Amino acid sequence: MRAAWVEKTDAPVRGAVAALAVIGSVRGGDDDLAALSTLILLRPGIAALADRVHDLCDPEDVVSTVWFEIRRMEPGAGPGAPHHLLKRAHQRLLRENRRFADLPIGDLVPAAASQEVPEDPRAEFTELLRWASAHGVVPPEEAALLVEIAIAERDGASPGEALRIAGDRRGWAARTARSHRQRALARLRTALPAYLAATA
Repeated sequence: MRAAWVEKTDAPVRGAVAALAVIGSVRGGDDDLAALSTLILLRPGIAALADRVHDLCDPEDVVSTVWFEIRRMEPGAGPGAPHHLLKRAHQRLLRENRRFADLPIGDLVPAAASQEVPEDPRAEFTELLRWASAHGVVPPEEAALLVEIAIAERDGASPGEALRIAGDRRGWAARTARSHRQRALARLRTALPAYLAATA
């Protein structure tokens, strides 16, 4: 996550989601940590969407579909990014399942999404990581790796530099560090539905 965004704790949610989604998209910065942060910031909308389509698919399907839309999002969505991402995920779920085609998108992005963020967006990521570690989802060594990468990016390192710094501390080649990072992030994505349910 780039320092320019994580330090602006009073930035509107919509703007934060738009910025992080661009960094996290493969068409933008291709940064998995930024994409995961986007996913976490969207959790009220994800939970609402999962509730609306609970007869259609599992919460895991909703999370993975929103993740897919974040990773493929084109730059330029602007403040409308939260609604855009959730709407596209909703449409994709309907297309793939061919049922409940008349379900309204409604107000999946809550009213609070247009207001000020009262806390550092990193706090949500930290809480997810703490929860995942406590429940054995992410091993302590992989949790520590993600924390170190996030800290390095907060301090101004690029995603590649942050990964190299964390890998060097462990004597890992770049490919090894990347593999551990990807595995930990995949585990966090898998755990997110349970985390949303536990913290609702």
